[in-house]
Amino acid sequence: RSMIIIPDVHGRSYWKEAVTKRKSGDDLVFLGDYLDPYHYEFDPIVGNYITEKGAIENFKEIIEYARKNPNTILLLGNHDAEYFIGTPGSRMDFEHEAEIRELFENNLDLFRLGYYKDVDNITVTFSHSGIVRSWVNGVMPGEEDIKKIIDNLNSLLHQGDFQELRKMLSHVSYARGGWCSYGSMIWSDVREMPDYEWLGVHQIFGHTQQPEFPVFGGAYSMLDCRRAFKLDGKQLSLLFPEYVQEPESFRRSLSYE
Repeated sequence: RSMIIIPDVHGRSYWKEAVTKRKSGDDLVFLGDYLDPYHYEFDPIVGNYITEKGAIENFKEIIEYARKNPNTILLLGNHDAEYFIGTPGSRMDFEHEAEIRELFENNLDLFRLGYYKDVDNITVTFSHSGIVRSWVNGVMPGEEDIKKIIDNLNSLLHQGDFQELRKMLSHVSYARGGWCSYGSMIWSDVREMPDYEWLGVHQIFGHTQQPEFPVFGGAYSMLDCRRAFKLDGKQLSLLFPEYVQEPESFRRSLSYE
């Protein structure tokens, strides 16, 4: 079955049109960062500028959609974790902080830090930013199975062990203005990703916003460009090619050939 991927939302409404293309049984994966809109960003779907309060209402709609529609995966980004886990953040909605924290805590069962599925002979992973081996070596020494890494972190989240998660997720690299040599799976920059990090794994993530087009490495796809994508088998493509002139690079096979 195919799946729809929604990169960083930040209050944008484009996900509402993307889900209309969803077929019964399709997975739907949000890559996180639901709040903290960029200043003076215009949302063409609603025909207005995105406000912090508007982003919260948009987030509530996403939660409601996930409650009503199975196989909807809501991943956490750095802008999400700061509200209830306490990881470092950049801009933040201090005025509505308590309301946002309550939304996350009351709906914790809907959220994950990572997700994966096997497609033919490769494992496709989904996270807010890339899972860098140097970070894993620092927080889970000796662990080589990326599925176990994701499962362990999801377990800590659903157990409510925020103290442990805070220690593991607060690594911010020099590339993002931090003081660590590597970033966590909610903070790593696309510039930290080697072309081939994990054997037999293709990583799909967001976090490093691009003005128009995604960034493709040998074994990763960084999709944070304010557009939705579809993964059908190993074929990754832009879900709405009618919005822009779609270059051939938008269609790629998740393989090592």
